Amino acid sequence: MAEIMKQRNMQEQLRSEMMDAQEKMKHDKMQQLAEKYYYHDMIKQNESKQALKEMNYKNFYQHTAEAQKHAEDMHVNQVLSPQMKRKNDIDQFIDKGVKDENERKLRDEVNRLKNRYEQYQDMNRTLKV
Repeated sequence: MAEIMKQRNMQEQLRSEMMDAQEKMKHDKMQQLAEKYYYHDMIKQNESKQALKEMNYKNFYQHTAEAQKHAEDMHVNQVLSPQMKRKNDIDQFIDKGVKDENERKLRDEVNRLKNRYEQYQDMNRTLKV
């Protein structure tokens, strides 16, 4: 009987140890799953933060590019356009002056040739008479 009790105690102890081992395995597995989910959540959060960071950089650079384009447009409208208009006005004024000067030279040349022709005609008349 003592032997049966000893075996029963051993079986109970073995059963208890097995239950403890199973509980420990369940606990360890649960701990691993909890850690896995925790790391998975951390990775997701980091990915979200990285995506948000990239979107912010993209928005920043897009905004900066738009501001630069606006500044360039303002510079063209406020500085370059008036300068180009002024340059065109000066070019037109110079072209008009050159054209007027060329017309004056041409008139002077025509008048000079007319005078020479008249002198030639006068000489011919005086020689005929």
